[in-house]
Amino acid sequence: MTSSSEPRTEPRTHGAPVDGAPDTDQAPPPGLQADQHSWVLQTVMELQKTVGKLTGTVESLTRTVEKQSTKIDALRDDLTKVLASMRTAYVILGVVGSLIAFALYRLPTVIERLPAIMEALRAGAPGGSP
Repeated sequence: MTSSSEPRTEPRTHGAPVDGAPDTDQAPPPGLQADQHSWVLQTVMELQKTVGKLTGTVESLTRTVEKQSTKIDALRDDLTKVLASMRTAYVILGVVGSLIAFALYRLPTVIERLPAIMEALRAGAPGGSP
């Protein structure tokens, strides 16, 4: 224990004084030798280089994703047009199919009455055969 008459000092962290003022000495922090300091500096520089490459790669991927997004949007637009064309074709086929079904439904009735209709046409039509 320290006596109350001695000034109390806080331990220094990383060479900076306790009051927050910058440390003026350029020596490495205690426990870090000069060769360790250069190793740390080299490691930090390599880390910055690697982060720079990573940043470039991320930017490249971002551009690639944007291009893919543009392609996907174009494909979606084309697909929407194809689906609209298919719906139109289904409507047309439905109408034509309904007309054919109606004609086939009425065909037996027309065939039964055909001799009478033909006779009426021959008898009353101008320019018909006698």
